[in-house]
Amino acid sequence: QVLALLADADVHVRRLASSMLPDVLVGPMPLLSPSNTDGEITLQGRSTGGGLPATVLNALLNQALSDPDTTVKRNVLSMAPYVPGALDREKVEACFAHADTQVRVLAVRAAARLRGQETARAEALSRLVRDPDVLVRREVTQALGRLGATGFKALEELSTDADPSVRLDAIRELVEKQHPRGMELLRSTVLDESLPADERRGLVLYAGLYAGDAEALLLELLGSPSAILRAE
Repeated sequence: QVLALLADADVHVRRLASSMLPDVLVGPMPLLSPSNTDGEITLQGRSTGGGLPATVLNALLNQALSDPDTTVKRNVLSMAPYVPGALDREKVEACFAHADTQVRVLAVRAAARLRGQETARAEALSRLVRDPDVLVRREVTQALGRLGATGFKALEELSTDADPSVRLDAIRELVEKQHPRGMELLRSTVLDESLPADERRGLVLYAGLYAGDAEALLLELLGSPSAILRAE
């Protein structure tokens, strides 16, 4: 009944129904029962007329994701971790252009959980590398990092972002994924005295990925004016 109300004509009902999704989907006995192997789903452990097919649940959630109401969109997107594979990629990516920052953040998080179609997903995420909100751009760097080399081009652009936190996030992803210029980025960033030493120290850990190529950098850091970096 609650899921059916996601399509109610009254927006206040849809908001209430979508706000109850955690109770319905993640309650004491989850809606998605791991014991089901036939694609059927049970509500709180009870069969709903022979079992609610996963395709029906997916259709209801994706219809709600297209809801014009911002609150409903937020509530549905926030369920992405609990309904893996349920949300349609194109509908999630359509939320990238939404005016609400939280919707965009949640949409990027949902997109990061998708699988396959890496090139198309990287292209969609690349549209957000100049998003006006820092929180969105930081989420984008993490989502791109999950795409491996496919996300390199957009991460390269983010590595020059005006915000230091975004730059560091992007460079960290490139260094960790051993981008062709990874060692160069690692060196220039770790030695950048304009960045707080506390933020640079995390990058030093990745030096081990570059074996002997990182030895000169580590020796140089022994003479760093920062005790934090010398200790690292």
